[in-house]
Amino acid sequence: MKLAKILVIFLLLLFPLIGLSQGTTVIKGRKSTYDSSYIKRLLYISPGAFLPVVSPDSFMIIKDGRISAKLISDLVVSSAFEGGVVSKVPYVGEDITSTTVIDWIQKAFYPFVEATISLGTSVLKEVGTSTFCSLTPSITAHSETIFTLGRIDKIYPSTVNINVWGSGAPASTTYNFVPISGDATSYSLSFRAYETVGGNGTPTEINSSGTPVTFNACYPYLYGMSTTDFSANGPGLYADVSEITKIVQLCTTTVTVTFSNSNDLRYAYFAYPSSGCTILSKIYDPNGFDVTDTFDYTTITVNSTGLTNDWSNITYYVYRSKVPFTTPAPNTYPFTFVR
Repeated sequence: MKLAKILVIFLLLLFPLIGLSQGTTVIKGRKSTYDSSYIKRLLYISPGAFLPVVSPDSFMIIKDGRISAKLISDLVVSSAFEGGVVSKVPYVGEDITSTTVIDWIQKAFYPFVEATISLGTSVLKEVGTSTFCSLTPSITAHSETIFTLGRIDKIYPSTVNINVWGSGAPASTTYNFVPISGDATSYSLSFRAYETVGGNGTPTEINSSGTPVTFNACYPYLYGMSTTDFSANGPGLYADVSEITKIVQLCTTTVTVTFSNSNDLRYAYFAYPSSGCTILSKIYDPNGFDVTDTFDYTTITVNSTGLTNDWSNITYYVYRSKVPFTTPAPNTYPFTFVR
């Protein structure tokens, strides 16, 4: 009876209202008479109470002061209503097909929501490095209760199984990412997680296709301040780790770097791989002024050093300030480079 009261209150809020008279009922088009106290007892309504209008196409007719016995049966007797934790809220204009008021409420507020699976975050590494990267699957159960078999596959550039787990919690693993210069197939890998689930009665498989994890590699950006003229010395530009900083990122339109802590006159350098990138169009100083003309541009070949698999003879675009300048501590000078 408590459930009936809750559902009636819900209907009161959901639909337009009309008055209900006592004593007369329509059962699928046939007139029948219920004692008014019986209806009151079932629905906990008082004489003159208001109940909502519903479509005359349904079995639940409350129109012209008459109430369908089917409505009483659905609200009070039906055992089809499962209830539970609300999994969604209906929205304006949503078309919810149903045969009974219980079915409508079940679909509107308590539909089965399938589980989802994700596989952590993507990574970006420098070409020539070797890194054990984590693959960490995570499942959000939602309405699902059955989980039987899961796995992680590498799906690009070829399909290879990486890890498998049973009905327990998903198992994390690591993968040694080794992008090697000259081997384009090693620069980009994709991974996907899978889980076999009950699927509301039908075994099915979910996967992380919406958010695949990728391992990508690139040649780094280089920037910093140095007393050395690197315009013709690419290998030295990379090797000057005391003054030149690496940024591992894919080619992008705008990059802002900070030159700082130089108490003597030094050249400012900004360099990036030419492959897949174009030359700069603008350079802006910390005040937003266009200082493109204060930098020289050239191309050189750069070699790495100190990596697991060093690379060499990679063409870089190099921008060097025409004159050296100072940035004494604690001052910092962010410059923006725009392609």
